[in-house]
Amino acid sequence: MIRQRLCHWFVLFASLFAMTNGEAVQAQSSDKLKLSYLAPDDGIFFFAHNGWSASDPKSTNRTEKLFAEQSVQDFATQLMDEVSKLINNAVAAQGNEEAKVAAEAGPKLAKIVLTHPGAMYLKSFKAQDNPEVEFAVVVEAEKDGSEAIAAFKKLTDLIPREGPQGAIEEKIGDATFLRPKDYRQNEPEIRIGYRASQLIVTLGKETPKEVVAKLQKPGK
Repeated sequence: MIRQRLCHWFVLFASLFAMTNGEAVQAQSSDKLKLSYLAPDDGIFFFAHNGWSASDPKSTNRTEKLFAEQSVQDFATQLMDEVSKLINNAVAAQGNEEAKVAAEAGPKLAKIVLTHPGAMYLKSFKAQDNPEVEFAVVVEAEKDGSEAIAAFKKLTDLIPREGPQGAIEEKIGDATFLRPKDYRQNEPEIRIGYRASQLIVTLGKETPKEVVAKLQKPGK
């Protein structure tokens, strides 16, 4: 149960984050991306964005001018509405109290993920023998950090804490993570958590420590 739910939220975060690649995201050079400092020195891929924001129609940047078009703005708004509907429909189909909580908190969290700076990277991956993966997703909710963490807690409170399949809280630096009590052999270490105004999802043993250390000293 715990693994299924953690994996569910992991996929949700990663999917919402990936959707920003198709969102109307204001054009930014790499040095202006808020979370660019999270890029690993040696990794397979890194992607960052500054979240969907209103673009300037008078900008000299042609990409930003395109994003300022009303049709593009309308598409972005419609996309976020559709994400909320999908979440609502999925949880409402379950018809229980947990579904009501998810229906309330899920869309709020989805909007925050889509409209605020984020970063995703895969540092290493080995599929054979002893599988290993080091992967992270970070969302900087900025002024909406309190709302993001409150919604995150409502959703993760649905994950049971008791029993052999329960979850436990784990402190790494100044971040709070939720993870399975025990990991099976060759199972990637999955964690979901938060610190300050940031939401964090990781796979791997080393990534949580590395990403928290970078978040504690941004730009260094």
